[in-house]
Amino acid sequence: MESLESYQIESGLTDHPLAFRIPPPASNTTFLGALLRDLATFQPALTIATHWHQPPASRPHRPNDRPIWPHLTPALGTTLISINRSHANKVRWVGDITNEKGTMLLSLPSLRTKYGWTRATLQRFTPIWDAIPTATPHNPPPILRQQTIQWGSQHSGQPLPPLCRLYHDPISPTWTNP
Repeated sequence: MESLESYQIESGLTDHPLAFRIPPPASNTTFLGALLRDLATFQPALTIATHWHQPPASRPHRPNDRPIWPHLTPALGTTLISINRSHANKVRWVGDITNEKGTMLLSLPSLRTKYGWTRATLQRFTPIWDAIPTATPHNPPPILRQQTIQWGSQHSGQPLPPLCRLYHDPISPTWTNP
């Protein structure tokens, strides 16, 4: 029989499996999988008091890691459990799908490379990636425009536009355009 700890580690959960009302995938035919599927659909929800010690493999590695699970619906949670159980690298924390500084979500192609996912796995993960809320800045930075300076004439027969010249005046220099 599978233990709750090993289920938590294999599924990529950040807390004990009874803390989540996420049904395991139907492909999980173990006794624990069937029990957790039944508990996830039980109405009203059961309250179970546990004294739990986090397995070291499911602890955060970054100081500001937040669990990804509160952002997901039960259906998306089931999909993520299925993805995690079929791959060695687990997605548990929001920091797992962001850049090193944790300021931006990685692009989907970057996640495919990072986790070694197939295209089908990436397509299954896309709704999960879309469910993560992102912040928009209150004061967006100004849009910088690039201006090109014309250094030569487009056609050899056209003269260059006149330049501004600086005439030296002992009191104050002024710009004049001839």
